[in-house]
Amino acid sequence: MSDMPFRDAATEEAILDGTLLAVSGIGDLHPGLIRAMQEGEATYDVVRIIRGVPVFWEDHLMRMDESVKKTANRDLQQIFGKEIYSRLRGMATQVAGMQPGAWNPGGDAGAGHCNVKFIITADPAHLMAYVSQSYYPSVQEAEEGLPVDLFLHDRSIPSVKKLDLVYKQAVQERMQQLQVFELLLVNRDGYITEGSRSNVFFLLEDRIITSPLYAVLPGITRRYVLEACRNAGVKVEEKLLHRQGLGRAEAAFLSGTSIKVQPISRIGEIILPSGQHPVVRRIRQEYDRLLQNYIEAWEQAGSTGG
Repeated sequence: MSDMPFRDAATEEAILDGTLLAVSGIGDLHPGLIRAMQEGEATYDVVRIIRGVPVFWEDHLMRMDESVKKTANRDLQQIFGKEIYSRLRGMATQVAGMQPGAWNPGGDAGAGHCNVKFIITADPAHLMAYVSQSYYPSVQEAEEGLPVDLFLHDRSIPSVKKLDLVYKQAVQERMQQLQVFELLLVNRDGYITEGSRSNVFFLLEDRIITSPLYAVLPGITRRYVLEACRNAGVKVEEKLLHRQGLGRAEAAFLSGTSIKVQPISRIGEIILPSGQHPVVRRIRQEYDRLLQNYIEAWEQAGSTGG
């Protein structure tokens, strides 16, 4: 049995149902888990760990629960028992401690910093976690922006964070062909919905345009980016943007667990000086402030036994 589904693992070991196992042997030991992943019956989530803090942890628990309910018609407690939330927290802490010293090329890796990926299946019931390879943009990339392109794709259930290995492989191959950081998904009607692993925002005139919730995976970072926009005094309109309207955009950026608020330098042949745009800069600053406040509040609660 191949270990290909775990090619994004940054360590040689993972935790599966409370047991530390070699990633390379999981397929042979638990073929039911692999089958569920291959058949699209597994849900997943990726949590960013900064200074040992699982960022926006409560939001991740809520999203994991909602994804499982939509795919298995049962919630996490019904599948794994009442202690599931404390188990997940313990797994995040244990897995984060397994990270290598400097496996990530960006400037934000190292001790206490990593991404932990959870994979959940209901039939058979499995709970897995490991450190996933993630790209943290460098300071220069965050300032200058990264290139993206378009990709025709309709997600069947946009609101569920569901494993789709065939889709993931197709996206990876297309990104390598085009030499871009991300692909923006375009539906059958020509409207841009989201990134393949991110949410996307466009600056048109005096406001930010981003897809409504019904059309996207409701990213946790997206939620806090919207709050950052409000704090920065920037209007937001949640509506779909047609691909033919890209030429009107002054700037654009992505949001995601690892990339935070990442400016876009070009979309296909359309050049966008997003990284230098004052509105994008303000939003980035406000998001970083929200992130720092969360980390400090978590650390303070820990130091006082809260």
